[in-house]
Amino acid sequence: EFCLGEEMKKINSSVTYLRRKFGESIGMCPSHYLNAVRIGHAKKLIAKRLESYISIADIAYNCGFRDERYFARVFKSREGVTPSGYLKQLK
Repeated sequence: EFCLGEEMKKINSSVTYLRRKFGESIGMCPSHYLNAVRIGHAKKLIAKRLESYISIADIAYNCGFRDERYFARVFKSREGVTPSGYLKQLK
């Protein structure tokens, strides 16, 4: 598990400062960036699901989401379709 606040304590920097610098550099806040990376990975795993079965819950967990419903909400907000709907589009 990664905790931004705990990591910032180790380097003696504030979370607010890091978030601001990250946003200036990347163009989005760290949580949005992390979700973008996670959803990108999820899309690859969903595509692999065509070859071998892996549940949506396992995909969510493997991408760092603890809650399958939250994963589905984030996926749909970024991709405009649920993970199951994305799989159907691939078929």
